[in-house]
Amino acid sequence: MTLKNCLWLIWFYLLGVMILSCSSQQGVPDSDSDTDSDTDTDTDTDSDSDTDTDTDSDTDTDTDTHTDADTDSDTDSDTDTDTDSDTDTDTDADTDTGSDTDTGTDSATETETETESETESETEDIAGFWGYLFDESGNPVPDATVIVATSIAFVPAVSDENGRYQLNFPYPGTYIISAFTDCLDGETQNIPVVAGQLTRADITLYELAVDAPYVYLYSPQTTQVSVELTPGDSLRITASLPAYNDGWTVWAEPSGRLEDTWDYLFYESTVYAIFDRKNGWTVPANQIFDWFEQNLDHMGLNEREVADFMAYWRENLPVAPCYQIYPQSDATIERNMKLSIAPTPDSVLRLWLMLEGTDDCAGAALTPPAPGIFERNGFTVVEWGMIRRVSTFVPYN
Repeated sequence: MTLKNCLWLIWFYLLGVMILSCSSQQGVPDSDSDTDSDTDTDTDTDSDSDTDTDTDSDTDTDTDTHTDADTDSDTDSDTDTDTDSDTDTDTDADTDTGSDTDTGTDSATETETETESETESETEDIAGFWGYLFDESGNPVPDATVIVATSIAFVPAVSDENGRYQLNFPYPGTYIISAFTDCLDGETQNIPVVAGQLTRADITLYELAVDAPYVYLYSPQTTQVSVELTPGDSLRITASLPAYNDGWTVWAEPSGRLEDTWDYLFYESTVYAIFDRKNGWTVPANQIFDWFEQNLDHMGLNEREVADFMAYWRENLPVAPCYQIYPQSDATIERNMKLSIAPTPDSVLRLWLMLEGTDDCAGAALTPPAPGIFERNGFTVVEWGMIRRVSTFVPYN
């Protein structure tokens, strides 16, 4: 080898070393690997429950490699792994699911059913009577009391300004309905009560009066006697003989003859529609006059007075299959008509009977009152009269 060739080899060697040195100084670029994995899974199941699953996964990897020619190696490895797993499970029975909707609908349906049942039950409990009250001229009767003739406890009805009433009475059967004011009285027979409905029953109210009170005056000697009648408030005298003006003043004889003209004083008047009905007698129509003849003397009337009573009522007794007869107390008679006599009598008998008609003697049994005893002493005054409850006889006229 020549010297020249050796010099060229040395020069190429040095050139290669310089090239390698430059490459080492520039180094190798950093390798950064960043892996980000994000997984989100959301599962929502709506059937009275909600299930939410959320999963996040982040993985970060940083790798830095630096190589220097001076044999200095720097390696930076950064690995960041972030895993976020979020599972949310929500169970709610009240969410907007089909089950919830059905449940609400069912509840509403049940409520409606219960309401309908209650309404039907209330409707079935409605029973009784309604109608209008009129007087004999056809005018409406307001503020009248309406009751059912029974021992069953209930609240009576009162008619309004048009005469209309409604009486709730939920006891199936057939009943008598009575209506009255202070001086008017009315009644219906055999009105049915039907469950779930009101039965119409219009009632005519009649003015009540005591018929034909006869007043007998028996003075031990011929005596001038003054007689005064005082009707109760809103009552009035409707007939009299001799004429009653401000009273009667007559000469009475021991025989009972008055002014040598009359055997008694006669009057009629309206009365209140409040009666004594605790005790009485039930008498069939075919026995009524025999019954009067047998019992009036036990009530205090003498033979002459019984004869007058029979003569009057044979002409005026209303027709009915059966009669109910109630004696009225002294207090009731006084409330309707006060009787004032001067001089003051020694013995006074005021016999008022109240007469009702009925169609069933067997079902109208009454408890007779205890017999009374009337003694005639000195100046004696006797009065008899009878109140007819006109409404109880209307069906038989």
